[in-house]
Amino acid sequence: MKPNQASGILCFLLTISVHLALAQDEYWLSTNSPGGGNFFGDIIIDNEDNIYLAIPSEGLFKSADSGENWEKIADDFGAWGFQSLAKSPSGKMFAGDQAGLYHSVDGGVNWTHYPESVLPNRSIPDILIVDESTIYIAVYLNGIYRSFDNGETWEQVNNGISRYDFNVLAQGPDGTIYLGTKQFTWNSKVYKLENGSNTWIELSGNDMNNDVESMIFTDSGQLLIAGRDKIWAYNETEDLYEPLVDLGVNDRINTLVTKGEDEIYYGGGFVLGPSIYVSADGGESWVPRSSGINETVEVKKFVKNSEGVIFAATIQHGVFADSTVNFTTETKEALPQSIEIKIYPNPTSDIARFGLSFETPSGFEFTLFDPLGKPILNLKPDTLQGPYHEFQYNLRDLPNGIYLCRILYKGTAYLNRIVKHE
Repeated sequence: MKPNQASGILCFLLTISVHLALAQDEYWLSTNSPGGGNFFGDIIIDNEDNIYLAIPSEGLFKSADSGENWEKIADDFGAWGFQSLAKSPSGKMFAGDQAGLYHSVDGGVNWTHYPESVLPNRSIPDILIVDESTIYIAVYLNGIYRSFDNGETWEQVNNGISRYDFNVLAQGPDGTIYLGTKQFTWNSKVYKLENGSNTWIELSGNDMNNDVESMIFTDSGQLLIAGRDKIWAYNETEDLYEPLVDLGVNDRINTLVTKGEDEIYYGGGFVLGPSIYVSADGGESWVPRSSGINETVEVKKFVKNSEGVIFAATIQHGVFADSTVNFTTETKEALPQSIEIKIYPNPTSDIARFGLSFETPSGFEFTLFDPLGKPILNLKPDTLQGPYHEFQYNLRDLPNGIYLCRILYKGTAYLNRIVKHE
């Protein structure tokens, strides 16, 4: 072997032979979704927790098992592809692209375009499903349209709007509809349309000099607005946008989501990384929470299923799932003495040796994840021979970086980071 071949060194960050302990923060795991190219279309989760992912030039994909398996249900729709997706409780699907709005009645396999006699053939940046009958769509540089019959007929609702560079729609806890615009040469705007009204009201506030990318409501009813490098909390009493986050001009916050009663997440693409941050105190302080996602990966959109699992859709690298909710319990204790893992790096070879000792393999699973959170090695009880099992792994084709070893044992996850370096 040539000297320069001995480049694959795998070691624990803290020690070589230890019981694995659960990482302090949640770990994002890569689903098996298609990664896509340099563009991202949209991702949604329906009422049955099916995930739909649109990737320009590749098509529309569906997962019925939280991202473990994906099927392509429709071919690509050109270089731009679908930029917005929605699914009504009735099962009817809607999608928008640069040429207007489409609908599907067979789960997204076949699509019908609304002709220009019904809706403008313009870009559709967002679609909002209010209930099984009511839908709002934003038609860029044209207007807001709504339907009260699940997309059969449409009416324009533009009263009170002075800006038409629409970008995002949202619904408040009381049913009020909110609309956010882009910036361009003017400050961005947020409007609201109250129940039963046909006229939008501008939230005057102070200046927001960034595109409105995402709007969500916390459990307490607080409106949060993300715009490029900033997050604002809207103070309705004083009609002010109060800044919660103010980053650098080259950073971009793309998406917001809440988890439980207290936690707020934001994701995007940041010069210094990482790509996800979380606050547990209403936005007063923020900490990184993106273990498992490479810092250069840009998070484009969060979605959440009925069980509270957050999925982070990224540009180029597919969809990641918040792993902590998949485990029945969490612990900071060491791995039970009945299971032990040792890693033996070889300084003269790309081959690393793993040794597992266990009394019983019941409820036991070992997985090795690469720096992007993609599983590259998985061992389950029916593949292991106790009480000691040894296996080797060739690191030659793996890039340098931080990897994750995870052991699942009786519903508990034990994690530790390992690193490959030259």
